[in-house]
Amino acid sequence: MDPVVVHQIAGGGILAFTLLLLARALGRLSGGWSGLLLPIALVTLGLFLIFDNVLFHGGDFGAEGVQHQIQGAVALGIGAIELGRARGWLVQRLWGAILPMGIIAVGIMFVLHDQHGGGDMQLQLVQHRILGATIVFMGAVQGIDNLKLAQGNWAAVGWLLLLVVVCLELFLYVEGGTGSGQGGHEMLKPMEHGGH
Repeated sequence: MDPVVVHQIAGGGILAFTLLLLARALGRLSGGWSGLLLPIALVTLGLFLIFDNVLFHGGDFGAEGVQHQIQGAVALGIGAIELGRARGWLVQRLWGAILPMGIIAVGIMFVLHDQHGGGDMQLQLVQHRILGATIVFMGAVQGIDNLKLAQGNWAAVGWLLLLVVVCLELFLYVEGGTGSGQGGHEMLKPMEHGGH
């Protein structure tokens, strides 16, 4: 399947969950079931990332496939913890720190990794660093919300608005290629490497 379509499926799914979570944070969605939205979103994302390379990329796309599977396993684990928190099984404050720490770790991975190094790959590096910085900031705001450090509702809404920005960055991600060995950028092509 075309990598652009795969990223649009993932981005669209994350955005759909984010809008539901925003509605809940703004008090427009209620009911006990709405408390399960975040764990369901994390488990869904985890499964998508774990099986992404098998379902959409013919079984392998190198180091990025491994990264996706690691990120998917982390999302599943955090989803289980958030389920425990939503159900009232994990009430200690420490459990609320796991999700923001996981988000920040993913953001740092995007900021620091160097799989697109050199030459015409600078565009991808810049995009990864911007995406990573947004994710780190989002994780910090999410931590303020999860740990109940904010006065009012700004952190509960703020981290979700930053997640919308992350979705937009994923939708807008492009990859530059080199044309005919000339070393320059040819027309920008959306996400041809098929993942992060």
